Amino acid sequence: MVQGKYAGQEEERVYRLQVHSRVKPQSLALGGKALKEYATLADFEKGGAGWFYDAQSKYGTVHAKSEKTSVRAAYRFDLAIASDAVLAQTPAFGAAPDLGNAVAADSILVLNRPAEEPGHKLENAFDDKPDTWFRTIRDQSQKTGAHEFTLALGERRMINGFEISPRNDKHWQSGQVRDFEIYLGDRNGEWGQPVYTGRLKLVEGKQKVEFPAKAGSLFRFRVLSTQEQGQDENTNDPMVTATNGNGKQAKAFNAFLPPQVNPITISEFRVLEAPAPNRAKQQLALSEAKPDLSRNLSKPRLLQMNGLKFSKGLPVAAQSQVDYRLSGDWQLFRADVGIDDSCRQAGGLQFQVHGDGKLLFDSGLIAAPAVVKPELDIRGVSLLSLRTLGAHGKDAAKVCANWANATVIGFEGDKAGK
Repeated sequence: MVQGKYAGQEEERVYRLQVHSRVKPQSLALGGKALKEYATLADFEKGGAGWFYDAQSKYGTVHAKSEKTSVRAAYRFDLAIASDAVLAQTPAFGAAPDLGNAVAADSILVLNRPAEEPGHKLENAFDDKPDTWFRTIRDQSQKTGAHEFTLALGERRMINGFEISPRNDKHWQSGQVRDFEIYLGDRNGEWGQPVYTGRLKLVEGKQKVEFPAKAGSLFRFRVLSTQEQGQDENTNDPMVTATNGNGKQAKAFNAFLPPQVNPITISEFRVLEAPAPNRAKQQLALSEAKPDLSRNLSKPRLLQMNGLKFSKGLPVAAQSQVDYRLSGDWQLFRADVGIDDSCRQAGGLQFQVHGDGKLLFDSGLIAAPAVVKPELDIRGVSLLSLRTLGAHGKDAAKVCANWANATVIGFEGDKAGK
């Protein structure tokens, strides 16, 4: 219904309506008056007010129109459909594609890359196109040691393997990886020891390597040797002819030169993510678990911070440590940490969370009434350690603190503590 006027406004118009219906209506009315049913869409288009049901269009489409009608009034179309009418059948949805457990290529960002041959960039290994290859530079004068690349995975993931394919032509043996190392981490450059080391076979097709799942948001792959080097470990030292007492050729070594690793070629590379357990979720308050180690854990008391009372948690003194051994697939640690109201004038301290000896969280100095809410990814952690330290203030020895609502979240069957 139109209100108001403007120059050139038409006072009457034809109203048209399309309704998707998998059932043909018994009748159609406009403003309580039955409309004519047309036999074909062509007749409907040529004729006046009426309707037509097209069963072939989008599993059923009702076309309806009015005569020229005043734009100043409201109108209503009514469709009558039998309650026992049978709906037209539509195709069933196909099964969802099986994407496997590979990290999606659009989630991967290359952080570090080896020297690439022009036209054969590292991203070619992740484009799902076997005919495009990643290849390192083939200039034998460039001796840079192990080939390696680092990938950002988009988020922290539990990684349990990778898939790798060689070039897919008649020279498939060339440039195949032999010895390798895998590192996982969350800060580029802070790697520690490799999570897995291995040796690939010389095969024409794809190889899949799996290892115990480890958590990380960064994936580092180091190539230590190629299959050509494995077949003849002295192929890169043709001038060395000396032998040892067993008749084996002696190896040349210079600590100031990087070891030579032949060029590599990879047509496809996928990082594999461990699927989440198919078990019901569980949430465990650590105050209900028996710690494996506890130092300066206070006697049970009412926990209160900034006027808020907490029914569950761990009351602690300064310089405390509470450790829990974790088994299973724990995912998250959560808590509300701060100074208890009963000693808020004494001073403040720091809260720390360690996982397997590695610092995961440090609150910095906290004093009342501040309350901090850490939420930490503890996937893959086997020893969770909650600590307080650095007491500071008017009466540092009497500072008391709370790990209120200290909770781990995982799956049924996961265990924490003794």
